Amino acid sequence: MLILGVDTGGTYTDGVIMDRDTGTVVHTAKALTTQYDLTVGIRNCMDALGFESWQQIDMVSLSTTLATNAIVEGKGSRVGLLLLGGRPDGEVPADISAELPARVDIRGGISRPLDESELDDKLAGLRHTCDAVAISGYASIRNPEHERQAARRVAEVLDLPVVCAHELSGSLGFYERTVTAVLNARLIPIIRNLITTVYDVMRERGIRAPVMIVRGDGSLMRADYAVERPVETVLSGPAASVIGARFLSGCQDCLVVDMGGTTTDIACLQNGQCKVSEEGTCLAGWRTRVKALEICTFGLGGDSEIRRRPNGTIQIGPRRVVPLCRAGMCSGKSGLTPTDILHVTGEYVQWESSSSVRGIEVFAQKAAAGAGIPALQAAQKLRGKIVEKLAKYCRESVDVFGNANIRILVGAGAPAPVWLRDAAARLGMRCDIPEHAGVANAVGAAVGQIIETSAVLLRRNKWNESYYIYTEKERLRALTYDRAKELAHHLAYQYAEEKAKFAGAADFHIDRKEWEVRDQDGTFVEWHVQATAVGYP
Repeated sequence: MLILGVDTGGTYTDGVIMDRDTGTVVHTAKALTTQYDLTVGIRNCMDALGFESWQQIDMVSLSTTLATNAIVEGKGSRVGLLLLGGRPDGEVPADISAELPARVDIRGGISRPLDESELDDKLAGLRHTCDAVAISGYASIRNPEHERQAARRVAEVLDLPVVCAHELSGSLGFYERTVTAVLNARLIPIIRNLITTVYDVMRERGIRAPVMIVRGDGSLMRADYAVERPVETVLSGPAASVIGARFLSGCQDCLVVDMGGTTTDIACLQNGQCKVSEEGTCLAGWRTRVKALEICTFGLGGDSEIRRRPNGTIQIGPRRVVPLCRAGMCSGKSGLTPTDILHVTGEYVQWESSSSVRGIEVFAQKAAAGAGIPALQAAQKLRGKIVEKLAKYCRESVDVFGNANIRILVGAGAPAPVWLRDAAARLGMRCDIPEHAGVANAVGAAVGQIIETSAVLLRRNKWNESYYIYTEKERLRALTYDRAKELAHHLAYQYAEEKAKFAGAADFHIDRKEWEVRDQDGTFVEWHVQATAVGYP
C-alpha cells in the first residue's frame, strides 16, 4: 500500500511516499511553502518527489500548522455565538453573540424549554454579521437536545455552517467548550481551502485515493470530517513530527526535538507514548477542550531573526523573518537567521551564501563599533549562542515533563542534524538523527492511525432509584444498575465504531476501559466506560 504523506508548514512543504506494507520510505522531497497560494508549494513538493506512478497511490495523508497559525494570527470566519442557558465566565473569541434562557441542568433535565420564536429573534440579529455560527449550552454534554434543536433552526434560517459544542467535547467546562466551538467555526474556511487545494493537485496527477488529516493528538481523520472539526487539527504538524520521529528512530524513551523554520517543538516519549492533554490545550491564550499531544514550543527555528537589543545583547527569535540567503526568492521582511549562519560556516548551503556573508559582516561591524571581525569568526560565535539556547530549551522541557532519566535526543526537521548534536553534547545526552529526519512530519502523517474514543457515564437518580446513562448524543434512563451498565457498554462500543468508520477506518479493533467512583464511605457515585477504536484507513 503506497501512501503519500504531505506536511504543509510555515516555511517548507514536505512530502514522502511510504510503502506501508514494508514500512519503508520510498521517496522524499521538500519545497518552500507558498503562503499566497498553497497549490504552488504542494505541486512543487510533489514534482520534487520524482515519482511518476501517481495512480498507484492508495492514500494521501496531511499534517499542517495552518490551523494553529490562523488562531495565533486571528484569521478565519466571522463567528456568531449562540449561548443557551447562561454566559460562561471570561472573554470568548466570537465576533458577535446572543443569549437565550433555554437551559439544561447538570443532570440533563430541561429546566427551561427552547422557545423557537425567541430563537428566531436572536437569529435575525446574527443575519449578515457572521459567516458561521457556534452554539454552546450550559450543560449540553448531559443533554444536547437544545443545541441540536437550535442548530437545525440556524441551518434553516441562516443557511450557514453550524458548530455545536457538545460534538467537539464531552468534558465539563462551559467556558472551554464554548471557546472550542467558536475557534472551530472560525477555522472552517482555512482547512477547507487546504483540502480543496490538495484535491486539485491530486486531480492533476490522476490520484484517486482517500485523504486523511493528522489531529493534534497524532491520530488521523478523514478530510471531510476535518472540515467539520478543523479545530482538532491544531498542533497537527508537531504531532506528526513526534509520530514520524518515533517511527524512524524506533526510540521508545527520548525527547523528540523538532526544529523547523519558526519554532522548536519538544515532546517526551516514554514507553513509546507521548502524553495527551486530556483536559484540553491552550491555544494563543484561549483555554480549549482540544486534545493534543503535550508539546513544549519555543520561538527558535531556522528563520528566527538574530538581532541586537538596544543594550547590546543578542536576541535570537521568536520573531520570524526571511533569511538573507533567500531574500530574493520570498516576499516579506528579511534578516539574519540561523539558516544564514550555516550558509557562512558551510554546514548547510542551499541558497545564495554571499548575502549571508554580507549580513554577518554588517552585524559584526556594528558589534565591534566599526572594527569588524571576519565573517566566519562572527558566525561561529553566533552559532554557539544558538546551540546554547537550544540546549536550554531541551533542559527546560525535561523539567516540564518531569522525566530526568531521559538521556536521548531524537532530532526531526531540516536544521536538526546540525544544531542538535552540539546541544546534546552540552547536555551530556546521546543524539539520534534518524534517516529522513528532515521530513519526519510527512512520515508521521503517512504512518498515523485512526483513534476514536466514546465515553459513557452512568449515575444514580437518587429521587426514584433509577439510573441515568449519559452519552455524547443523548441522556437515557434504566431502572436497574445491571441494565444501565449493559446499555452503557453497548452504546460506548456502538458510538466508537460509528466514529471510527466516519473518520475513515476500514480495519480497526475496539478496546474497553471501565471504572467506578465511590465516596469515602463506599456510597456509589458514578460509573464510566470508555471504548477506543484503533485502526487504519
